Amino acid sequence: MARAILLVLSDVAPGADENEYNRWYNERHLPDVVRVKGYVAATRYRRSDVEILPGLPAPSNRYVAAYEVEAKDDGDLADAAAALRDALAAGEADISPTLDMATLQVAFFTPIAAVGAPE
Repeated sequence: MARAILLVLSDVAPGADENEYNRWYNERHLPDVVRVKGYVAATRYRRSDVEILPGLPAPSNRYVAAYEVEAKDDGDLADAAAALRDALAAGEADISPTLDMATLQVAFFTPIAAVGAPE
């Protein structure tokens, strides 16, 4: 089956402890989400301060999580979104108060081209 990705751009809530945010995200939230039906892998990244192109602004969010999702079409993505909402509502995955909900950005992306093999 094809894989899409769910990208989650996030930041630490104002006044929250960044170490606690990263502990929660790495040790609890990523594993919780990967247990949700349709989600098969996850990787988190921290934005680098290395300038790529002069004058080109970096995203304002400091962190991104990429979740691989088994999906062949938007119907499968809708099912994955519903499964995640259900897991959050049931307490099977949680949202920490260290997560800044005001700056959170979330979207599914589906593949349109690939070059090379993933490592």
